[in-house]
Amino acid sequence: MVECATDPGHIEGSDAEIASVVVQWQGSDGTSTFSTIELDEESKCSTLACFKVLCAKALGVELVQLPDFNEDMDETPIAELGIGFTDVPILLDLGTSEVTEHRLHAEIVDTDGLEKAKAKVSPKADSKPSFSARKALEDASEIKDGWLFLSGQLAATNLECLQRLGITHVLNCCERIPCKFKSRLTYRTIAVLDTKASDIRAHIPEALAFIDEAQTTNGKVLVHCMVGASRSVSLVLAWLVARCSMSLKEAFLLVRKARHQARPNRSFCEQLMLFETETRGSSSTTLADFFHT
Repeated sequence: MVECATDPGHIEGSDAEIASVVVQWQGSDGTSTFSTIELDEESKCSTLACFKVLCAKALGVELVQLPDFNEDMDETPIAELGIGFTDVPILLDLGTSEVTEHRLHAEIVDTDGLEKAKAKVSPKADSKPSFSARKALEDASEIKDGWLFLSGQLAATNLECLQRLGITHVLNCCERIPCKFKSRLTYRTIAVLDTKASDIRAHIPEALAFIDEAQTTNGKVLVHCMVGASRSVSLVLAWLVARCSMSLKEAFLLVRKARHQARPNRSFCEQLMLFETETRGSSSTTLADFFHT
C-alpha cells in the first residue's frame, strides 16, 4: 500500500506547485484518451508511486504503469521528474484493465489543441531569464565542453532555455515529447521506451551519428528524454565510450557528477556493458556501479 503525502509536488526554491497533470491512455479499441487530473488538496501527492495510485483510483482500475518512467523512479518526487510542469501528456499503461470509472476532472476532447510553440525573439544576452526558463536551465546539464547537454522535458520544451544555451541540435529520446521548434533547430527522434524489454543498443549508431553531426558543424546538442535519467543518459554514455576513449565507468562518473538524476535502468546498463566490451574489448563496470543490485 502506497501512502500518498498531503503535500503537493513542489519545485525547491520556488512557489510553483503542480496543480494538474495531463494523462493519456489507450482503450481496447485503440483510441487514445486524454484527460486532466486536478491535484486538489485531497489528492496531491509527492512521489511517482503515489501518482500511479492516484491515476488508478481515478480510472477505477487496479494498477497503472507509466512506460516513460522506469520502476527505479517510484520514490522520486514528481516535481523532480518534471511531471505537471509541461503540457506533455503522461502516458498510462492500463494493461488488460478496462476503465470502469472516470473521475478525472476535465477531459481533453481536441488532442491537437495542446499549446504549440510560437516564434519568439531571441533573449538578449544580458537579460534575465524568465521564471520558466530558469527552471528549464536548471534541468539542462552540461556534459562536454559547453556543446553537449543532457536534460528532461523541461529544458527540451522551453525555447528561451534552448536559445540561451545556444542549442542547434536536439536528440529526442521520447517520441511523445513534441519537437516544438523545428523551424529553428535540427531534430532527430529515437522512439524507445524506458522498459526492460527495450533494445537501447539498436539506437546507438543513429544517436552517435547525430551527436557527431552537431560536433563537426560546431553546433550544440541537447540529448533528452522524459526525465533525463535513463534513455538519454544511456545514449550519451555510449557516445563518450565510443568517441572519447573513456571507459564506461569513467563516462558514468562524469555524467553522474553533472546530472544527479542519471541512472539508466538495469537492462540498459547491461546493454551498455556489452557495448563497452564490443567497443573496447573489456567491461569496466558492474551493475553495482550503476546502483543496481
